[in-house]
Amino acid sequence: MTSPSPAALTRSTPEGPPAPKRFRIRGIDLARGVAMLGMLAAHVGPSADDGTVVGSVMALAQGRSSILFATLAGVSLALMSGGRDIGASSRVAAQKIAVRAVLILALGTALVALGTPVKVILAYYGVFFLLSLPFLRLAPRTLFILAGATAVAGPIASMLLRSSAVVTGALAQIDRVDPIALLSGEGVTRLLLTGAYPAITWMPFLFVGLGLGRIGVERLRKVRLLVWGVGLMIVGYGGAFAARLLVPGAAPTWEASKKDFGSMLDKAEGAGMKPFGEGKPTGEVEWASLLSADQHTGAPLEIIGGVGAALVVIAASIWLSSRLPRLTWPIAAVGTMSLTVYTGHVLAINALGLSAMPGEPLWVLLAFAAVAAIFAVLWLRWFRRGPIESGMHAAVAWISERPGRR
Repeated sequence: MTSPSPAALTRSTPEGPPAPKRFRIRGIDLARGVAMLGMLAAHVGPSADDGTVVGSVMALAQGRSSILFATLAGVSLALMSGGRDIGASSRVAAQKIAVRAVLILALGTALVALGTPVKVILAYYGVFFLLSLPFLRLAPRTLFILAGATAVAGPIASMLLRSSAVVTGALAQIDRVDPIALLSGEGVTRLLLTGAYPAITWMPFLFVGLGLGRIGVERLRKVRLLVWGVGLMIVGYGGAFAARLLVPGAAPTWEASKKDFGSMLDKAEGAGMKPFGEGKPTGEVEWASLLSADQHTGAPLEIIGGVGAALVVIAASIWLSSRLPRLTWPIAAVGTMSLTVYTGHVLAINALGLSAMPGEPLWVLLAFAAVAAIFAVLWLRWFRRGPIESGMHAAVAWISERPGRR
């Protein structure tokens, strides 16, 4: 993945006044809210395979919303550890991130243990946070290079591991003694290598977000960010489309982008990528499937295109939040408490007996989105953080500040 230089994404002038910075932070909240609504669309929205405008919008949300969420998690990591001031990534900040990671991992594991049909991403996020700790002090350029390297190496390593009966057999043995796997079915091996959002192919998004946060949210140039985003989308999705025409065995992307979530999983499985670690290893490596950009395949071109889409949304969110702050506030409010909204929507899907797959009537999605936005706006009239965010903040502060932990 081509690495943008920090200078290419920032202003050449000194930091602006407080107001623009405030709007740019609101822009990150807005982007996070968009990601959350996209995840709602993927879980309780209409099918992407109905040939309508709504279906096309649903197709855009599938896969890309979770990538946007992961990229913004990297931005949050940077903000929690000093933002532009790399030197501020102190032991205390790293300790707080580690505590937060364990709590998110525990929350995600608890949700999975409920038997929800949702492919819960929170436990994976906890692992992402833990794995990011050694990289907190890296400069933006280094982080972008690391993102590019892992975007290529990660999928190759993932395919080799999943195609080996010896490796998968060893992983199965680990699962038998892994307490997390015994509790929820989503153990360390799935979180790192074979699950829905395995770290081996998802860390590039964290590195990109961490790099953006290290540049400084208030210094990001919207137009440059947009140009880089569109460029990466052309490389990722355009490259996959060209591969489909030129390379035998390359998974089709144009049709897959219009199919619903279940169809995409079947297609990815057939391409050899096994996005959710299911199916038995064949011992054969289908290298052509690495040229796919289908959602949830974890192929290099999907990663590149997904990062590009995330940059476009972030740039648009920063611009819209400064131009239309009141109009965009309900979505931004959802973004400020995305952990609460995400957890709430998983519990609601469980309680209502929904399948967590596309195919629900549009009104179900609109109802979920409306409840989330209304709750967020009303809650933030009296409180600074969402309910789960407040509990998380208090727990992190209490654990981190206990005697002997400083």
